[in-house]
Amino acid sequence: MKKLLRGSLRATMLRMTLLPLLSLGIVITIFSAQSFSRGIQGEVKSGLKNLALSVKYAYDIAYPGDYVLMGTEELYLKKGDALISGDYEIVDKIKEETGVEVTLFYYDARIVTTLKDEQGNRQIGTGAHALIVRDVLEAKEEHFFNSVQIAGVEYFAYYTPIFNSDGSIAGMIGVAKTVENVKQVVLKSLLPILISALFLMILTAFISIRFTDKLV
Repeated sequence: MKKLLRGSLRATMLRMTLLPLLSLGIVITIFSAQSFSRGIQGEVKSGLKNLALSVKYAYDIAYPGDYVLMGTEELYLKKGDALISGDYEIVDKIKEETGVEVTLFYYDARIVTTLKDEQGNRQIGTGAHALIVRDVLEAKEEHFFNSVQIAGVEYFAYYTPIFNSDGSIAGMIGVAKTVENVKQVVLKSLLPILISALFLMILTAFISIRFTDKLV
């Protein structure tokens, strides 16, 4: 009878001490992970915005003048006096340095891009999603998208419209970073936090069990 009472008392006290502590630890860990993930997403948005504006200014400096679509059967894009269709020097350099995909659109069509299909062909002439056209080109506003599907791959993307000297929309600059890449960064950064939280929960449980045994 005495052993049964001691066992029941021990189990009750462990439930009263361990369960709230473990629950609190789990809640804090989940909250921290979500907050950290939101913070990383904010950093991604800021970085992509700055990069998109940098690409736009790079084209303005390298090729002064308006964007003009030329040709009848075969179309090509000029900026000022320079032919920029087929010129990938700027976008490829940025992709090499940052790992971010870069695209210059004439209105909603990709003219210069680092995006390639499975065969390694650049996705020239492919169109932007209707949602992007609406939120960027029709609204004439910059926009961040936290989920864009491009050729079956999910991206974080930032688009900024580009204008000619008369104020008309010429197209847009789009920069995109794979969601998978960002998830890997988040997981790598969160791993030490999760390990620390797990260690503290185990340590708290051990101390609680020892304390309960002595008290019983």
